[in-house]
Parts: sequence; C-alpha cells; structure tokens
Amino acid sequence: MEATNENLQENLQENKNKKWRWYHGILIYAGIQATSFGLGAIVKSINRRSEPKLTEQIAGNEDYNEFYNSLKQPVFAPPDWSFAPAWTLNNWLAIWGLLRVLNMPPEKAGRTEFLALQMAFGIVFVGFNPLYFGFRSPILGAIDTDIGLVLTAASEYVAVAKLKDSPTAFSQSTTLLWLVLAAATATTVAAWNEDEFFQTRAVIEPISSLKKD
Repeated sequence: MEATNENLQENLQENKNKKWRWYHGILIYAGIQATSFGLGAIVKSINRRSEPKLTEQIAGNEDYNEFYNSLKQPVFAPPDWSFAPAWTLNNWLAIWGLLRVLNMPPEKAGRTEFLALQMAFGIVFVGFNPLYFGFRSPILGAIDTDIGLVLTAASEYVAVAKLKDSPTAFSQSTTLLWLVLAAATATTVAAWNEDEFFQTRAVIEPISSLKKD
C-alpha cells in the first residue's frame, strides 16, 4: 500500500514538472496549419489561382488533387484521398513525441539535436504544398520530400541511439514509413513529368510496367 502511494506521489510530481501540456500540442498543430495555409494563399495569389479555404488543410483541395492526378505516376503512388488521414496521424504522433522531448531535462543527451531536427522538419513540411502544388513543381516537391525523409530518419536515429526513448522513436515511425513511399513517388514523378515552375521537360520516359494507368 505504501509503495502504491509512493508511486502515485511520484507520478503526480512528474506531471507537475511537465511544462509542455496537451493544449500546447493543439497550439503547435494550429500554428503549423495556419502557416501552411498562409503560404498557400500567397502562392495562389502570385499564380492568380483561387484562394485556398481553411477546410482544405484537413479535408484536402480539389485543385491540388486535380494536379496530382494529372501527373504521370508510378503504380506505388498513394491515392489523393490518403494524404489527409495519413498526415493527420503523422502530425499528431510527431507533436506528441515533440512534447515528450520538450519535457525532458535540458541536459538529456540527444534532446537538443531532436528538437533542432523537428524544427527543420516543420519548415520543410509547411513548404511542401506551396512548392509542389502552388508552383506546380514536381522537382521542388521531390526535393522537399527527400529532405523531409532525411530529417525524419535522423530524428528516428537520435530518438533510438541518443535519447534511447521508445515512445519518441514510435512518434516518428508513421512519418518515416510514409516518407519512404512519398519520396520514391515524388522523385519518380519529378523525373517523368514536365515542371511548370522550372519550365523543363521530363528527364526520362515512364517505364510502362511501373506506370499507373
């Protein structure tokens, strides 16, 4: 009974020491979506396309989907409807892991590296839609996606090898798996299609056996 009370007191004290709470996660998520929306609005204004709607950040964008589906794609390219649910899961897991690391002691090995990598990933993430869909640039989209994959892989390594924290490593797992597929898709699409922003032709012709009908 005494041991149970001691554990309860320790858990209560640990919760009191946590400066970063769930509502901070909501604010971070809202800030990311607002930044992405703002950048998208600026790019659409420059390109004289329709202004984005707030709901498009979660439910998707018909204009983006139309452009995505117009490109020559490999058979392993994910369908347009999968992006919204996949990134909702990825973002919330990543934010959960971020809050966990923020609440670790400042001197914790790997904490600074992990936070720096996540900050860099956040910049890459909010830039994807404006670069890829806003500027109609498969090349910029591929570069952005590939950098995101490298940053996520590095975050996973830090979580496992330096932080040595399984929950934090898990928080990066779905993003890592998604970006392995997304990077392969984006790189292939960039090679198979013209680029409106750079005004370049396709680098290579699609391989018929790998091309989605």
